[in-house]
Amino acid sequence: MCTSREAKFLMTVSTSSGKSRSEQDIRAAGLVPNHAYSLIDVLDVLDAGGDRVRLLKIRNPHAKDKWRGNWSEGSPLWTPELRAHVASAKATEDGMFFMGYGDFLHWFERCTICKVQSDGWHKVRMPTPLPGGMVPSRGWRLRVSEMTECCLTIAQPQDRTRSGPLFQSLNLGSIAAAGFVLVCVDDSQRKSLTATTVGHPRCRAVVSADCWLKPGLSYFLLPLSLLEGPEVPAVFSCFSRKTVQIQEHSFSDSAVLAAWAAFIRSNSKAPDDFHGAKVYMAKSHGGMVVCMAENRGRGFFQVKLDFQQFEACRLHFSRGSGHTEDWLAPGQAQILQVVIPAGGSGGWRSSQHYEMRFMKPHHALHSPDLAVCKCSELHQSFALEQTRTSQGAKWLPW
Repeated sequence: MCTSREAKFLMTVSTSSGKSRSEQDIRAAGLVPNHAYSLIDVLDVLDAGGDRVRLLKIRNPHAKDKWRGNWSEGSPLWTPELRAHVASAKATEDGMFFMGYGDFLHWFERCTICKVQSDGWHKVRMPTPLPGGMVPSRGWRLRVSEMTECCLTIAQPQDRTRSGPLFQSLNLGSIAAAGFVLVCVDDSQRKSLTATTVGHPRCRAVVSADCWLKPGLSYFLLPLSLLEGPEVPAVFSCFSRKTVQIQEHSFSDSAVLAAWAAFIRSNSKAPDDFHGAKVYMAKSHGGMVVCMAENRGRGFFQVKLDFQQFEACRLHFSRGSGHTEDWLAPGQAQILQVVIPAGGSGGWRSSQHYEMRFMKPHHALHSPDLAVCKCSELHQSFALEQTRTSQGAKWLPW
């Protein structure tokens, strides 16, 4: 909130009645149930005793009711020194009042921030085509010289423009599920990378995410998509308060796997544990589901996955089938399946079966065979741990 106030973004807050806050309780506190307010200012100051005070200056546009609790206009918590420090602390304008941050969290349900980016913001737009029939391997490297707030975006043509003269000859079809993952790499980086920011893949023309970039680090952004049709002419955009150095970057196969794995780990709430092995099921906000297994056990680990569609639900499977069987050797990981919504109504359900053996299986390790998969490079097994070299973090695949 403080940084949004400094950036002069428009902010609103709203109340909502429910089990924890009845309409009667909200009205008794001087607020209006299910009502939107303007958030005028955010203050972080010290009182006479040196204690931190966090206040919000709020306005009811209807100007009929005011907050009656702590830090309201007649509250004894106000001191002349604090009023003088805040300057305009006396909210004499109709509908204006102050509220402590703790009370705000209790009584208000939502804060909406409209990021109106002024001329002081830096804007960079780069063509980032999303390849058809394969996993994206070209992305961007981002670096900054000072702490910087950013809004990152991947945009593809909207439905109405796809049939227009600019894109009609490309036969793009409907908007495909696409997003991105941003990972941070430095010499002290852990061997299991984590995602700094995720633009959740979804079937929308624009997917965006906010983040803060720190100096002295390198950030790598990889688009996340699996398109069945032709290449889609997308655009990567970076809106930032400070200058961001952006370079096109070609990801190696191992770097692509590391980025996808970071996305999966950051979006899987509770992986299944089975005798030292783990199975992650990451569900993005847009409906994409990605499954990955890590075998840190002592034997060979088998994972059977079965996705079933019902009613009119349509799903696209990266392995070409909703049923997969894979064996992983000790110390290996594999992205098992990517499930992408392809329209229709209804839903899906999944089942999993795990087995651990100490003898290597004599039959095929993967079914369906990875060789017949369009994006086989995404489903190849990879080592969980790499060895550092004398030069430092050369084990990183970037």
